[in-house]
Parts: sequence; structure tokens; C-alpha cells
Amino acid sequence: MKYLLHIDMDCFFAAVEERLNKRYVNKPMVVSLLASKSIICCANYQARSFGIRAAMPLFKALKLCPSIYVCPPHFNQYERFNRLFVSLIKKHFTNIVEVCSIDECYVDISSLAKSKEQAIKVGRNIQARIKKELGLSCSVGVSYNRFLSKMASDYKKPGGITAIWQEDIPKMIWPQPVGNMLFIGDKTSKMLIANGIKTIGDFANEHNQSILTQLLDKNWYAHYLHANGEGADDVFCDETAPKSIGAEHTFNDNVDDSEEVERMIGSLLEEVYARMIKHKFFTKCINVKIKTDKGVAKTKSKTIPPTDNLEIISNIVYDLYQKNYSNTIIRLVGVSLSSLVDKQSQVDLFHQTKEEKKDVNEIEEIIKSINKRLEKNSINTANKVLKN
Repeated sequence: MKYLLHIDMDCFFAAVEERLNKRYVNKPMVVSLLASKSIICCANYQARSFGIRAAMPLFKALKLCPSIYVCPPHFNQYERFNRLFVSLIKKHFTNIVEVCSIDECYVDISSLAKSKEQAIKVGRNIQARIKKELGLSCSVGVSYNRFLSKMASDYKKPGGITAIWQEDIPKMIWPQPVGNMLFIGDKTSKMLIANGIKTIGDFANEHNQSILTQLLDKNWYAHYLHANGEGADDVFCDETAPKSIGAEHTFNDNVDDSEEVERMIGSLLEEVYARMIKHKFFTKCINVKIKTDKGVAKTKSKTIPPTDNLEIISNIVYDLYQKNYSNTIIRLVGVSLSSLVDKQSQVDLFHQTKEEKKDVNEIEEIIKSINKRLEKNSINTANKVLKN
């Protein structure tokens, strides 16, 4: 079992300003430019008690609290303190740290914790060290995957530490409004509520799958898995580029319905592909793994020229499953993209060597094969599109 932390610095911009200028401590303060149409970057907790929030126009904040302090942003300082708190974690705890934004990161502490209790203790130690050495507060979420650790860090702000395990989901996650769910925006939330999906528990309920499919099309399934406590548990750090990116799902029971397996494959691929794009990789090898009802693990792979084309990758994934496993009783299915290469390292394709031209020809053969399957020419290379 993996143990992950999500560390979220509390009111980060405002907290840094308070750290640098004591006049702001315990006073309502916002970080914003002083201009008529300025938008608030960050509001401290004293300002929030007046109903002031980030992204609110400054003139509205001044109406709610005329005596509020307005501090211009110092982004160089925020970047400096970001480097400081990340360096602190790497120096004293682990270097498996993935910075998500200037004020938050994921930390894989599996090498430091062998139990839930130890994981919580490590979280507390990191939190205390950041407070002691930098004078900044953070909220910490502890769990076994990214989704739950992020949800947990929002649970008790500011300065809280919250652990959410599989057994805690019914009481800690499901009662929350569906709009609290990660990756569900305001527009989607309103649509879901209007159709009876009011809580995360409603989203997790298998009896609502039909309405969720109608409302969200193929996107519903990834959210459904999150609502039931499943999701990616990988943490990427700058020092060690991943050799592969993958995701797996173990079904509660053996599955012989290929449509159900393909739905899961689509969800896993969506998750894996998004992470590959985020980290700016191409893949040269696509893999589909299964574990049968007898516990036998099998993997089929296809090597291709470097690509980040979702349609090419998707078709190969489904092709690997359908040609090898469609009549197999399955307990686990996984998708991974391996032999990853940094996009930056790729040479200019407009100045191709003989070997590179061979790669391009192979891509064109793959595209022809996919178009033949689709019975229409829906995919083409950029060069041909430009020529036409």
C-alpha cells in the first residue's frame, strides 16, 4: 500500500507577506494590485471572516471591510518560499516530491511509513518543521492515492492534518456536496444537482450510472472511480523522470463482460494520458495488462515511433485488448505508456534523417490501419492537412 501526502500551504501569498511584514499579522489583509479594476490574488483568514475571497474585485472587498490592508504582490518572494518549503521536505524527509503549483505538492512517503499511523506521524512532522523553520502554516492530507489526499488536505483548514482511508469514504467523502469533488466545476455541479446528483455519495452510487452517462458522457467513469476511492497513486519528481506511466484497476468480482472492461480501460487511459501530457512526454511503447480469474498476469505491448497522439494511442490500447483478451475472464486490467521520451529532446521533424522518415512512414501505416477500422479517413498527419 502506498502512502501519499498532499501539502497545501495555507493562504500562501498572504502568509508570506505576513512573514515578511509583521504589521499584517492578525489584521484583515488581501494581496492585490492597487488599481480600480484589480482582482484579489489572496485573502488571509481575517479578511475571509468579512466574506472576502480570492478572485473578488478589490472594490467589493473595500466595501465589505474599508479598513482592510491591501498589499501588492511580491511574486519573487512567493517563488522563493516555494523553493524553501519544497527543499525542506526533500532535505529532511524524501525527494519524491511533485510540485503541483506554487503553494502545493504531493509527497510519496511510502519509504518512510509502513502503517497508517506512521504515515500520519510523518505528515505531522513535515507540517511542524515547515512551521518551525519557515513560520508558515500548511494543511496536510494523508491517504493512499492523489484524489483522496487532496480531498483530505481541504478537510481541516488552516493548519489541519486529515487522513482518509477506504473505510472512511462513506462518512467523510460521500456526505459532501458534489461541488466539493475535485475536477467538478461550478457549471457541472449545477447540472448534476438539477438532475438529483446532490452529494458525492450520489455520484458514487452505482444505481445512478445511467443518468451520469447521459449527463457527462464518457467522462463520468473517472469521477465515479474517484467518488469510490480509486485513482492514481504515482508521484513524479524532477530528479527522476518516470520510465513509464500506468494505472490499474482490480474489479470486485471476476468480469467476463468486455464492454465493462473497455469502459475501465477508457478511464485508465484517460488518467494515464493526462499525466503523460502534463509532464511533456512522448511514448514509444503501449501496454495492456490483465490478471485472469486464476490469478495469472499477462501483458501485451506494441512499440511505435514517439507520439502523444491520443487517437493513435487509444486505438492501439483497444486493439491490444480486443485481439488478446476479449474472451478472457478478468480480475484486473491495467494500461501503461512506457519508453517515455522528453518532447524537448525530439529533433525537428521537418529535417528528417532516413531513420526518422522510416518512423514517419510507420506512423502513416498505423493511421491507415486505424482509418480502415473506422471505415473513414478521420485521422491524418499534420503535413497532409497543411498540404491540403
